Amino acid sequence: MEQHKLDEENIEITMARVKREERLQRHQDEIRKKRAHADRLWREHIQRSNIDYIDKMNGIEFENILKYFFENIGYRVRTTTVSGDQGVDLIIEKENKRIGLQAKRYSEKNRVGNKAVQEIISGVVFYDLNEGWVITTSTFTDAAVQLAEKAKIQLIDRYKLKTLLAKQQKKQFEHWEVITCYECGVLNRVDFIKVKIAKCGKCGMGIDI
Repeated sequence: MEQHKLDEENIEITMARVKREERLQRHQDEIRKKRAHADRLWREHIQRSNIDYIDKMNGIEFENILKYFFENIGYRVRTTTVSGDQGVDLIIEKENKRIGLQAKRYSEKNRVGNKAVQEIISGVVFYDLNEGWVITTSTFTDAAVQLAEKAKIQLIDRYKLKTLLAKQQKKQFEHWEVITCYECGVLNRVDFIKVKIAKCGKCGMGIDI
């Protein structure tokens, strides 16, 4: 009788363990599905920063992409007024250096000329900046390049812009991880380079990195 009772208890214990393992496996499968979904959404978001997507933007949207890009690499970014900007669309700052940016969202066939360089030169003086850059989705005329070299204005053409975006995309994929909060189940994307102790964005519980 006692042996039979022990056998029943062992069966119950075994069944309970199997159920726990099954629940854990289902939970892990669900986490993998959620992470795969979150990674897909994140990659789609990053892809919006590629040059083909930018080609479909208007000027204001291009400025916003540049604002997001420079904030992501550690700059403080200020947008100037739309009218009367004195040739400067954005002012970026890092390590006591202030740089004025002029954004030109042109088609590939429409080259950026001398006028853009003249405007950024004026903007550097007006805003008391250390440097001036012109960034375009196209290329620059020879006259614009010559003036920029004389005035020490940095020109970032389509090729250089594509290179900058590609490098930043690679860094973002290397530094970020999707982590599930086991308290509420919400997925959190964490920069594990910058963050040592993470908290869930929904419930505030600590998340293991």
